[in-house]
Amino acid sequence: MIDDGETWDDHPADIDEDIQGDITSDLPPCSNEMPMADDLEDSISRKAYEVVICFQTILLKWFCRYNIGINAINTLLTVLHFYCSILNQFSPILAAISLIFPKSFISLQNILHVNRNSFIKFVICPKCHSTYNLDNISVENVCTYCEYPQHPHQARRKPCGSQLVARIKLKDGSLRVYPHKLYCYKSLAESLRLQFSRPGVLLACEKWRQRTIPSNGLHDIYDGRVWKEFMQVNNTPFLAVPNNLGLMLNVDWFNPYKHSPYSVGAIYLVILNLPRSMRFKKENIILVGLIPGPHEPSLHINTYLDPLVEELKILWKDGIEIESPDAHTHITLRAALLCVACDTPATRKVCGFYGHMAKCGCSKCTKKFETNPDNGVMCYGGDFNTVSAPRKEEDHRAQAFLGLQQVSNAAKQRVESMSGSRFTALMHLEYFNCVRFHIIDAMHNLFLGTAKHVMKNIWLNEDFPIIPKNHHTILQSKVDKCAFPSSLGRIP
Repeated sequence: MIDDGETWDDHPADIDEDIQGDITSDLPPCSNEMPMADDLEDSISRKAYEVVICFQTILLKWFCRYNIGINAINTLLTVLHFYCSILNQFSPILAAISLIFPKSFISLQNILHVNRNSFIKFVICPKCHSTYNLDNISVENVCTYCEYPQHPHQARRKPCGSQLVARIKLKDGSLRVYPHKLYCYKSLAESLRLQFSRPGVLLACEKWRQRTIPSNGLHDIYDGRVWKEFMQVNNTPFLAVPNNLGLMLNVDWFNPYKHSPYSVGAIYLVILNLPRSMRFKKENIILVGLIPGPHEPSLHINTYLDPLVEELKILWKDGIEIESPDAHTHITLRAALLCVACDTPATRKVCGFYGHMAKCGCSKCTKKFETNPDNGVMCYGGDFNTVSAPRKEEDHRAQAFLGLQQVSNAAKQRVESMSGSRFTALMHLEYFNCVRFHIIDAMHNLFLGTAKHVMKNIWLNEDFPIIPKNHHTILQSKVDKCAFPSSLGRIP
C-alpha cells in the first residue's frame, strides 16, 4: 500500500509503470480461467474489489503527487459514486463496484487501511496555551493552569479559567463537545521508524563517513565544531558509530488561507546524516507538530515543544528499536538535536531569548543596545570598535531558571530583561546548548528583497555610495570566479 514517505519519480514517462507496479504488488494473484457457475458471484465480487482497489491506489498516488485538496477528492468521489449507481444496471460487475465504491476520502482511507490517525491531539487553552489530554476533556472543563501560585496578591493566584471546549447541540438533540484549539503532534519515534523502513535511507545516513573533500574548508555541517564534538560524548562514541543521528529543528508560521489573516505554526525536523541532496526533500522531512492559530504565541512555545523534548530525551539516553530493510535485523537508533535553524523571531521563541528589538537583543553576545537621547529611538549600531563578551550557556540557563522561579510577572520580566534570557523547554536536554546550537535562517531576507535593498539603495546609492564605482568591476570579477552548485539555478 502507500507509505507516507513514498513518492514517484519526477519523470512523467515512468508514471504508468510505477502505478502498474504498485497496483499489481498490492493485489492478490488472479486466475485467468473461466469460473464455474457456482463461483460466478464470488468471481464478480473479486473482480469488482480489484478494480476499486486499483482505482483508489491511482487516486491516492495522484492526491500525494499533486497536493490535491481533500475537498476536491470528496467532490470527485461523490460524482463517480453517483455515476456508478446509474451504471450498475448494465453489468453485474458494475453493480458490485457501486456497492463498495468509496463515497468520501475517509472511506477510501479505510478501504486501503491508510493510517489517518497518526497525530496525537492535545486540547490547547486559547489564553495561556496549556495542553490537556483530549480523552479527559468534558463539557465542564476549563483551564486549571496557574502561572504564579505563590503570587503575593491572592487575586493573582487564580487559575486561568478559560473555556477549553464549546458545546454544540446537534439536530437529534444530543450535545457534542468541540475543543476551541487542538495541537496535533506526531510521534518522532514513529516517524523515524517510518523513515527507516524505506530501503536505502539507513545506508544514505552513513555516506558522510566516506566523503572526500579538500582540506581547510567548511563544506557541510560535518566540518563544524559541534558535529566533531559529538563524535565522542563523555568519552563514549556517539556520531563516531553507525545508527546515531544528528537532527535539526525548524519552527515557522504560515498562512493557510489567501484572504484571511491566520497564522499556523509547523514544527519539523531533518536528519543531518542524510546527504545534502536528500536532506531537505519533502519525503525526508519529519513533521512533528502543528501549532494552531489564529495568532502566534507571543513569547515562547514551550507547551508545544514539551512532547518533542520528552522523546528527544529517550532518543539520547536509550534510543529506540527499529527494523530497517538495509540492516536485515533490528537495530537501536539514537539521536541528538544539534541545530535549530529558524528565522529571527522564531529562534528567540525556541531557544529562550528576548526579541531582536530588545535592549539585550543579541542571542550570541551580551551587547546592550542603548536608546538615543535625542529622539528616544533604540540605536542598534553603537561603537563597532567595542567588542561585547559572548554569551555563555551556563549563564543563559542560570538567568532563565532564575526568571522561572519568580512569583510575579513583574519580577520575572525584571530578571529576564537584565540578561535577555528566558526559559525554553529545550533546556531540559542536558546536551543542548541554546547559544551555540542555533543559527539564523536568512531565507526571508531573500524573499523580502532585503539583500537587494542593501546593495542597491545603501551600498550603491548614487548620492552617497558606500562602495565607490571603481570597485564595482573588482566585485563583479570576484563574483564571476565563484563556483556555485547547479541546484541554485541562474545567478543574476
